[in-house]
Amino acid sequence: MVRNRNKEECCTVNQLKSVLYVFNLVFLLAGLGVLGIAIWTIADKYKYVQLLTTITYPVLTYFLLGAGGLVLFVTILGCCTVWKNNRPYLIFYIFLLLLIFLVEAMVGIVGYVYEEQVQNELELHLNETFLTFYKIDEDKTEAIDFLQEKFHCCGAVIYSDWDYSVWRRENLAGFNLVPDSCCKSVSIECGRRTHPSNINSSGCMSKMAEHLRGHLIILSAVGLGICVLQIFGIIFSCQLYFKLKDVIDDV
Repeated sequence: MVRNRNKEECCTVNQLKSVLYVFNLVFLLAGLGVLGIAIWTIADKYKYVQLLTTITYPVLTYFLLGAGGLVLFVTILGCCTVWKNNRPYLIFYIFLLLLIFLVEAMVGIVGYVYEEQVQNELELHLNETFLTFYKIDEDKTEAIDFLQEKFHCCGAVIYSDWDYSVWRRENLAGFNLVPDSCCKSVSIECGRRTHPSNINSSGCMSKMAEHLRGHLIILSAVGLGICVLQIFGIIFSCQLYFKLKDVIDDV
């Protein structure tokens, strides 16, 4: 009777181990996806983040990057732990899964909440940033030029906003009426003419807000989606932990 029970326990343990091997493979692929999205965000989208007044967006990105990197370590640890039937390491593995779960849940929830607020933040501060810091702050100047070229826009609300900028008032513009980055075909001093045939006349605020909201939705979906996957990993790992205890106690 005891022998049959031990055999059943060992069978259940082997099944759980197989499930966790599959889970770790899927989790590894998901982690690589998270890492890729975070790196893409930093490399391609990060420059104009200089124009935001809060650090929420970059913090979310770096948390997601850290979680993705940690996943790579955790999946290797998980496979080794399952292979060795090591219960102390299994506890550590479960703890790391829970930690990643909390980080990604935070990214998902905060990203969703901030997505609703980003329009208000831009309305309150973007125009002031354009008018105050262009050609005064090098990083913000580079970000403004990048934004205007990328989204084919000019000024925060409309191109005529530049008439009230420190850049124009302190005669830093030379003969330009708008920055050269406003031009449809960017060239040196092309910003002398503000005719619609020469410059992009629409403002950047709505385009930047739409772009940020879309990207925050991606970050939120990724964070919350991986959380759901990890719930299964935590459940199966806890089951394996107690099954291993039963097997060891019965030996």
